[in-house]
Amino acid sequence: MGHTLARLGWMLALVLGLAAPGAARAEGSEAEFTRHFEQGLAALRAGQYSEAVAAFQSAERARPGRVAPAYNLACAHALGGRRPTRR
Repeated sequence: MGHTLARLGWMLALVLGLAAPGAARAEGSEAEFTRHFEQGLAALRAGQYSEAVAAFQSAERARPGRVAPAYNLACAHALGGRRPTRR
């Protein structure tokens, strides 16, 4: 069951990666956000969860307020076997 949930989480992360909603406030460029976000998705697909975490954190800094990087960051933590810390 746990493996099935992990697989489902991975699939949802990829789907949400295709439809990243807009941000309320921009701190970085859209190109910077896209680069980091796509790096995070590629790392998730490859099973490189710590790299995915770093990339999604960078995407969050580039465009605060977007939901998809936060969700995918949580997935990367879960798939990597770690619980995210509160900010």
